Amino acid sequence: MKNTYLYSLATLAVIGIAALCIGYANDTRPTHIPKQETLETTPTSAATTETAPKKKKSCSCCADKIRELRLQMQKERQAREAREQEQQISDKVQ
Repeated sequence: MKNTYLYSLATLAVIGIAALCIGYANDTRPTHIPKQETLETTPTSAATTETAPKKKKSCSCCADKIRELRLQMQKERQAREAREQEQQISDKVQ
């Protein structure tokens, strides 16, 4: 009886390890499947969805970060436009 129990336990362990290897090889493990967020609907109006309003922070750190991000994006846009103009000029010369 102990041998049967041992063999069945070993068989389950081998099946589990094989399933994990196959999951890693195919990237189909449950941790790799993206979860979709669903919006909750109110029971009175099933056609419309309502979300809670976002709370605004009283600090100015978010505004500072947004300002810095906008400045960085503006500099990148200007650099890209300058590269495009240089490319157009070099294409015309050739």
